[in-house]
Amino acid sequence: MYTRLLIVLSLVAVLLFLYGAIVNVGYIEENRCRMTYMFEHPQYTRIPVRGGERFPKYALYAYSEGYITQRVQQRHFTGAPVLFVPGSGGSFKQVRSLASVALRKGIDNNWQAHLDYFSVDLNEELSGVYGGYLQDQTDFLELCIQEIVRLYGARGARMFLVGHSVGGKLAQAVVALGGNGKRIERHVAGIVTISAPMDKPVALLDHYHQSFYDRIEQAWRANRSIAVPGATVPSPGGRPLDSILLVTIGGGIRDIIVHDGLTASRYADLHAMTHNIPNVWLSVDHLCAMWCLQFVLVTNRFLYSMIVAQPQQGRNSYAFVEDKRTMIAQAKRFLVQPFSGHDGKENPEYIAHQPEQEEWVEDIRRSFTEQHRAGLTRTRVQMIRLIPDKPQHRFLRVEVINAEQEDDWLSGCAALDVYENSRFCQRSVSLVNHTLPVPSSKFDRSGALLDLHELKQRNPRWTHVLVKLRRTFKPVQFSVDVFNPAEREIHVAMPRWFDYRKRTILQHASTDDSFYRLKVRGMIHTYQTIALDLQAIRCDAVKGSVVVKVHVPWANGYDRYAYHEELNGTTVYIYPPIESPVLAGGGKEEALIEVDIHLTPGCSY
Repeated sequence: MYTRLLIVLSLVAVLLFLYGAIVNVGYIEENRCRMTYMFEHPQYTRIPVRGGERFPKYALYAYSEGYITQRVQQRHFTGAPVLFVPGSGGSFKQVRSLASVALRKGIDNNWQAHLDYFSVDLNEELSGVYGGYLQDQTDFLELCIQEIVRLYGARGARMFLVGHSVGGKLAQAVVALGGNGKRIERHVAGIVTISAPMDKPVALLDHYHQSFYDRIEQAWRANRSIAVPGATVPSPGGRPLDSILLVTIGGGIRDIIVHDGLTASRYADLHAMTHNIPNVWLSVDHLCAMWCLQFVLVTNRFLYSMIVAQPQQGRNSYAFVEDKRTMIAQAKRFLVQPFSGHDGKENPEYIAHQPEQEEWVEDIRRSFTEQHRAGLTRTRVQMIRLIPDKPQHRFLRVEVINAEQEDDWLSGCAALDVYENSRFCQRSVSLVNHTLPVPSSKFDRSGALLDLHELKQRNPRWTHVLVKLRRTFKPVQFSVDVFNPAEREIHVAMPRWFDYRKRTILQHASTDDSFYRLKVRGMIHTYQTIALDLQAIRCDAVKGSVVVKVHVPWANGYDRYAYHEELNGTTVYIYPPIESPVLAGGGKEEALIEVDIHLTPGCSY
């Protein structure tokens, strides 16, 4: 009896494991990363490290290509230094994608501003499996930092550490545990960790891991202020580690080695996931993060944005900016969504209009889409009326595709003037803080979601919201959808246990509907998942596409975007990356996970 029960349970466990493996490999978001290619053969020049004889199996290399190799061999470094730290079993050659793209940009700049990439060879040791390697790797990393500082001589270069996987933890460790009285942290401007297990290891396999993480935690707690969202940046005169920028980045659902929830740190100044970084918009697997072109480009743009000239150190001499506020501003610019939601600016930005050069159009329809395949011969200003008393006129969803947008494309005003039988505004107030980029691999897409009633309450004199489309020869499309939010909300409650039955939550979305919001109650554990199936039933002369945004209110930096173009059907997996604070008690009210579904007008779903 017991033997048969054991056999049955074992078979069920094996089948569940195989099912999970199949879902992870076959049904999770496809890999849409583009490969990064080198223009010339990569060269790795070994840099002798003073004191490195203690670690004969480790080495330090400088990256170069083509004629730049001669400069490296002559130890002629004039750029801002970046040191790459590989992870468990990782190779120092994984730096080539980041370094090659940066080198090409430096050459295109005529070497005016550039990065010098270095990489540490840690013998591809499996430090994620055996923690006994970690202290030696940290000690050698400290020697590498000191050697790079000596290469730059009197300039006293401060560098960025870019750590992949366990390499990110080593980068965090060296500024806290290293130094031996030499204050290693003063040579580090910032740390960028990629798919790194920050505050907890992936698996606690031995006491070395536990001791390593505990010592780092104690050192950072004593020497670093915990970052508070919205708080001002600690002054340089604060704790020793406060001046270092710490940016943590996770790979998302495709990374089956380091879970989303492990990639953030309580000490980070900013956390981002690759799937919500503008111009990336993709989940990347653990190794793909090092060669995914979309992510590599954004990372290098971020690092380049912090380069400043050092004329006092000679011609073509560059370093990273000293001011941490500037570094945080650049991190937000490149790694975070560039819109702020509901809060307007303290000083509104006014936009002047010239009606003699513009076409002002008001449409009484609540939902419509217009395509201009030959472009626009004149700048067009689409007027959307504010009607405060009708629920069906409460929310506005507007999207513009392929237009040449500037910060003045969305605004509000009181249309009290008349020009050639058309109402217009002499000037309007920018609503750029309400706009957001819409993920797409083919077009420039921008959108906005506005509460028109709230907008009218804050600006009682306003009569219209304006959408400005500039003159262009490119094909342009824009859509307007004014609706009652109560009619576009769908509430879903998680089952008490497991439920593999499919349930239809929306039978038919009209071709005019461009937005729905799904609210999920009872999803508080990281193992809870909903598979959301979306199917385009019929499209009128357009190709169906869907953008899904998953917002977990208790997980800052984890907003997830998934987009699918030219689809017949797709599945989006919804899950919380970290446990809900409701589990910790304290009488907190449960916050609902929100899933915003942006549909293409002209298609029914």
